[in-house]
Amino acid sequence: MVIISRGCFYIPFFFNYKLMFNTKNLVHDIKDVPSGWIFEHFCKLKEKLAGQDVKIKSLFNPNERTPSMCIYVSVENKYLFKDFSTGKGGDGIHLVKLIAGCSFYEATRLIIESYNDYVLHNNGGHDIHKFERASKYKITNYEFRGWTTQDQYFWTQFNIGSKLLEAHGVKPLSSYTLTKDDNELCIRGLYLYGYFKEDDTLYKV
Repeated sequence: MVIISRGCFYIPFFFNYKLMFNTKNLVHDIKDVPSGWIFEHFCKLKEKLAGQDVKIKSLFNPNERTPSMCIYVSVENKYLFKDFSTGKGGDGIHLVKLIAGCSFYEATRLIIESYNDYVLHNNGGHDIHKFERASKYKITNYEFRGWTTQDQYFWTQFNIGSKLLEAHGVKPLSSYTLTKDDNELCIRGLYLYGYFKEDDTLYKV
């Protein structure tokens, strides 16, 4: 270190100093920011998103007790969210728009700036850019049953009868089977109903 005197000021000069920031992974386009990182950062998640779905308490409903905000992977392998408490949903940019109360452009700029700051302070950035959707349970089998007195008591409190339910594709089930990889899970119960499309394919239980 050399100190040069200029009047009453001393200006230090440091030699052989190397800048330690890694700037090769800095981004300028929102498309280059991992969609999972946006949710990790702005939702303050405690886990990295690598293809799995997560559910958290709503960021937009402070009175919520049971988590209803789902962060999930779309068919395009991009993270999206749906907050069932408020009906809000969309991609990471829309999330930041809602959180920051700003425009689309401002949200995009905020995401890029935040990600580049993350890159500079974490020696290169996010380590999960590509991922595969985690396998999920799918309904692979189901069994019908007839309408019962219990069904009648349940639905008539809403002034709904079996004819109206069947007209809209709702049918009673005795059980259904969930399969994921090599695991099977059979669900049975008194109040199981399947919602079927017009072509008789099961849409939802």
